[in-house]
Amino acid sequence: MRDDDPVVNPALTLRLRQMGVELPAVDVLAELDMAGLWSGLEAVIGDRRGWRIDETAFLACFTFHKEAMYRDLLENEQQVLDHPIVRALATKDHLRQTDVFSFEPVTGEDVDELSPPEDIPLLLDADSSQRACIAAAVAGQSFVMDGPPGTGKSQTIANMIGCLLHAGKRVLFVSEKVAALEVVRNRLAEIGLDDYILELHSHKASRKEVATALARALDNVPVPPGGMDPVDRRTVRERRGQLNAFADAMNRVRQPLGYSLHHVLGLCAQLIDAPAAPAAESLPLELTPESLGRVRDAADQLRRAWRPAAQRETFLWRDVVDRHPLDARLYQANDALEGLAGSSPSTRRWRRRSGCERRPMRSRWRPSSRMRAVGLRRSG
Repeated sequence: MRDDDPVVNPALTLRLRQMGVELPAVDVLAELDMAGLWSGLEAVIGDRRGWRIDETAFLACFTFHKEAMYRDLLENEQQVLDHPIVRALATKDHLRQTDVFSFEPVTGEDVDELSPPEDIPLLLDADSSQRACIAAAVAGQSFVMDGPPGTGKSQTIANMIGCLLHAGKRVLFVSEKVAALEVVRNRLAEIGLDDYILELHSHKASRKEVATALARALDNVPVPPGGMDPVDRRTVRERRGQLNAFADAMNRVRQPLGYSLHHVLGLCAQLIDAPAAPAAESLPLELTPESLGRVRDAADQLRRAWRPAAQRETFLWRDVVDRHPLDARLYQANDALEGLAGSSPSTRRWRRRSGCERRPMRSRWRPSSRMRAVGLRRSG
């Protein structure tokens, strides 16, 4: 039983119907004669073996939130099945689909031109992607708005409801979770639209609560806020155009490099901890991908040879200068290594693990006649 709306237990009615037992019809439960009800029940189950009626009262909390949805689906089954949204969600057969939902959505880049904010009565802040969703909703399109948590979906829904109310439409907002209803409801109430909200869930769906909410909405006379001055509106439009032009210039891919300024600044930000290095006094007139590749190769070579410059006087080979070829000494070192490998079992095992087996020298090493020992001469 509910507080102010007595009903026959719908779950019990359904269960007994599945078992072939139809409870007596009850039109007005408040004026029901209980003796007549018991008599009707006895007549229904009288011929069932082991069945009896026990006139016992139980006090407990019973909720039938889904019973209304079940009854609605049961009584309007064919209408629900014929609805295009249900058909689109329930089947993948393109022959049974409809193109009524096909539309070209407004992109974030074009939203300022196709749906300027001065033409959309936004209640809360919205970025370009959220405004594109709001524009589609105001245009009467059906779509799915997808996004991870924290991206402003509830705020966008509140904006949609406010814009549709401004257009003179009624909105039914349905959610599986009560928390989602509360978030949107609170956002609308914070901006003064609580008198336009009728909550039809949980304990707030009782007759008393609905009547109280309707009376409060009818007694209050809404006062519209003042509009924006035309001069301020024109200034805002000009500033928005300047910001859009700046964003376009930052993200435009420029040739011949093939990068945008935003991308280049990001690459430079990654080098904030890189050590300072000498640079050419004059840069090339046109920075192409090929010239950028040469700069990167030069920087890589400089990186590999940067340790002597970084260690300065502590570099062990700082004062070593030898301009004679290394070919003969490399041969001697290799022969000495092979001699060690032949004399020590542990060395042979190490050479097998490291891949340094005894092989002909020229088959794996071809020294260049230009190879020289590299060293740094102390300045001064």
